[in-house]
Amino acid sequence: MTIMLSRRRPSLLFASSPLLLVAALSSIDGILCCQPNNTAEYRSSPTSAGRPPAVVTFPLKSGSRIPLVGMGIGNLAHDVIPRAVLRGMALGVRLIDTARKSENEGILANAIAALDDDDDGDDGDGGSGVDDERSSLRSGDGGKGDMSSSAGGENDNGGDDDDPIHVVTKVWYTHLGYERTKLSVMESIEELSLPARSKRRLHVHLLLHWPRCDDGISWMNCEMEEEELPKYVKDAGSPPHLDKDNAYKESWRALEDIFLQRDEFVQLEETNGVTKRKPYIASIGVSNFNNYDMRQLLQIARITPHIYQGDSWLAFHDADLMDLIAEHEIFFQAYSVFGRILEGEENAPRAYEILSDVTREVLSSVYPRDVDFTEEHSVVTVATVLLAFFSQYNVGVVPRSSSPYHQRQNSPKVVASVVRHLTENQILQLKKAISALMKGKDNNVVTVSFVNSLSTAIQIHWIHPETNEETPVSRVMHPGSVEAQDTYPGHRFVAYDPDRLIRREFVVDANYGDSQTFNVEL
Repeated sequence: MTIMLSRRRPSLLFASSPLLLVAALSSIDGILCCQPNNTAEYRSSPTSAGRPPAVVTFPLKSGSRIPLVGMGIGNLAHDVIPRAVLRGMALGVRLIDTARKSENEGILANAIAALDDDDDGDDGDGGSGVDDERSSLRSGDGGKGDMSSSAGGENDNGGDDDDPIHVVTKVWYTHLGYERTKLSVMESIEELSLPARSKRRLHVHLLLHWPRCDDGISWMNCEMEEEELPKYVKDAGSPPHLDKDNAYKESWRALEDIFLQRDEFVQLEETNGVTKRKPYIASIGVSNFNNYDMRQLLQIARITPHIYQGDSWLAFHDADLMDLIAEHEIFFQAYSVFGRILEGEENAPRAYEILSDVTREVLSSVYPRDVDFTEEHSVVTVATVLLAFFSQYNVGVVPRSSSPYHQRQNSPKVVASVVRHLTENQILQLKKAISALMKGKDNNVVTVSFVNSLSTAIQIHWIHPETNEETPVSRVMHPGSVEAQDTYPGHRFVAYDPDRLIRREFVVDANYGDSQTFNVEL
């Protein structure tokens, strides 16, 4: 498990020394360390149709597999969704992230159903360009044959049970509570149903979007949103914002029942003279739950959540939650990968330069020829490398984009090509750079960790480089505890026991941006 400091201390500023900050060790390792048997992989065997697999998938505890790299359509304008979905499918996307709140599940289903259309007529998305994407899908070249890991074929985009199209959707917090959640799920299932004639197979992953409505969040308005609900929703259950500690638990019970009864669902159902096939319920999970809510949920859960979707920030800065997720083998799917990281470029230029350098190195490996690295022409960009960093750690990513250029650089096949070329040193550089960009501060320091391996308590002191004055910089460390400091190469520290009978001195010889561990022992 990742070891975190048990508490944070205030910053300490010395008269003639740089700033020493107590540092939390990176928490991304917590989500990675504890799943040795659940690794993402290209399926080694061909599909039932005899074709090579198209995407990298990860095994869920539900028994299903889920693609590591997908696309998000949650806040896309409704009129661009059909084209974006068709283009994404042409580029190898098999996972689409949305939510009930986005009111686009029906639009998504129609776009997927359009893959079966053989006519060249107007598809309701403006016509121009969509037929090209549909033609690309049918030919199996993914629009860019040189990047495809799939052999192609008529149904090479979710057209058989070995290669389904996955949809993550979520229950909005206005629909928390047992009956309201069941209602929301049934509406999602209805909207995501495909015509019976469709060759596509949908696997849906059902998540609770939030544990509760919180008026402390600026864009949430619990009373107003409850008032605006249709009468049939209000009649289905009591307002969840009046029982914030328990409504989500009842919702989870509803998801558990739905999951346990999934094989009893009628797969084909006729509505208004049209026979449709319902999607298969592949897993259940949660989104945006904090560590306390997760622990409360796990105490009452009959089924452990299969998926946790959360901000990419958590992977680096919430070790307790990441350790909990890893302990229970819950798949972590990250959103806001680009915004959280790339917004830090101005305040962490050195970290962004490292990210750019690694991108150039990877680009030359993926394309071992003279390539002009420009944002306008390169399919491997810093965005691609960021997605590859998370996915090689088995963290799912669902970037949102409707731009053809961005969709290509975010595509599963391009990301997979980068993963295959990342070296251990590049991964380490990326880890440090991403952490600095998220914090908006360059890693112009060395992180040192002190481990108390003695049977008595100790305290760490910093030795002034000019006066040799010793100043306490740690709390009292009990046996087995760990303390971390941000410092600089050449700095010296000393550890004492309470009676000052034991004295151990340490000199930092690591480089900027690196870390070093000192064991305080006899």
